[in-house]
Amino acid sequence: MHIIVFLFAVFFFISESAFGARKTCEDSFVQVVAQAKTESRFELSNVQVGSRRVFYEVLPAKNGKGTAVIFNGLFVPNFNFAEFKSHFEAKSDGEGLILFSYSVGVESLMVANLVDGSVKANLTKRTTKDFADEGFVVVEAAGVRGPLFPIGYSYGSSTAGEFTRSVLESGKYSIGALIYVGPLVTAGEHNTSLLNSKFAMNAMTAYNPLGRMFANGLMDATERSTATQFVAGVFTGDLKIPDGITRENIIDGVVLQMAAARDFDLRTTEHPPVRTEFLVGEKENEGRLELQKEVFTKVAVEAEARGEVPGSFTVIPDAEHTAILTHPQQAVAHILKIMRENTTSTVDRRARPRSGPRRTPRG
Repeated sequence: MHIIVFLFAVFFFISESAFGARKTCEDSFVQVVAQAKTESRFELSNVQVGSRRVFYEVLPAKNGKGTAVIFNGLFVPNFNFAEFKSHFEAKSDGEGLILFSYSVGVESLMVANLVDGSVKANLTKRTTKDFADEGFVVVEAAGVRGPLFPIGYSYGSSTAGEFTRSVLESGKYSIGALIYVGPLVTAGEHNTSLLNSKFAMNAMTAYNPLGRMFANGLMDATERSTATQFVAGVFTGDLKIPDGITRENIIDGVVLQMAAARDFDLRTTEHPPVRTEFLVGEKENEGRLELQKEVFTKVAVEAEARGEVPGSFTVIPDAEHTAILTHPQQAVAHILKIMRENTTSTVDRRARPRSGPRRTPRG
C-alpha cells in the first residue's frame, strides 16, 4: 500500500509543480499521504541538472547536524525506502536525510515528463560522475549546511565515491564520513564464474578493436536483458507503470545506469581521503563479501598511512545484500551512530585515540 501511496504523492506533487499551483511540496505530500494515516517532515522537490530533471526528497537537518545523502542501488525506486525513511525520521535527533532519484530513475522520469513534457533529455548516455554531480546539485538545492554523510548503497558505491571527491575539491561542505552499505565492488561480483569470464574477455580483447566491439555488444545485450527482468520484477500486481512514461523508458534508464558502471572497480578506484565505514549483511553473497573485505582492508591501510583512525567493517545479523531495505531498523541505528560520532566540520582524527579494537573482517 505504501508504494502506491508514495507514487500518488509524487504524481500529485510534480503535477502541481508543472501547472503552477500554490501549494508547497510539504502540503502536497502531507495531503496525499494522510490518506494512509501517516505524517512526514520529508519535503519533495526537483531540480534541473543541465538538460535533465532530478527528483529528490529531503528531511531537513537542524543547525549543526549532519545530513545523510543516499546514492541508490541499481534500479531501486525511492518508494522502496519507505520503511527506512520512517525509521530514520523517528530516530533522528535533528539529523537530515536526502534521497534522490538518478536522472534515469522512475521518479525523475515522471518529473521530466510532467514538468518538461519529455523524458528524452533524461535518457542519454551517463557516467557515474554525472550521477554524482546530480547529487551535488541536489544538496545545493536543498540548502544543506551541516556535514555530509554520503551513503553508497550497492551500485551507489560507484557514485558516492565520485560525489565525495567532488565535495572535497569544491570546499563547500565537510564530509563527516563516507558510508558503504553492501557496496558494489565490480560488475558481476556476485558470480565468481561470471567475474572470471569478464576478466578473461577483457584480457583477450584489450588490444583487439574488433574483439572489443564484439565484447561490448555482448555486454549491451546482457545489460538490456537484465534490465528487462528487473523492471518486470518490480512492476507487478497492483503496481503499474506511471502514466506518461513507458516500460521501455524505464528499461532504457536501467541500461544506462549499468553501462555507466561497466568498468567500475572499487578495488582500483582512487579512494577519497575520508573516514569510511562499511555496513554489510551477514548473508551477503560469499564472492561479493570477499571483495568487500578486500576493499575495506585497502581503505584501512590508506587511512593508517595518513595517520588517521580507520573506519569499521560492521556486519548486520541475518541480513542479505539488501540490508538497508530489509533490515531498516538496524541499518538506521548504525548510520545514525556513525553520523553522531562524526558530526563536526573540524574532526581531528590524528589526535583521537582508539576507543577500542578496530573491527576487521573475518574469513
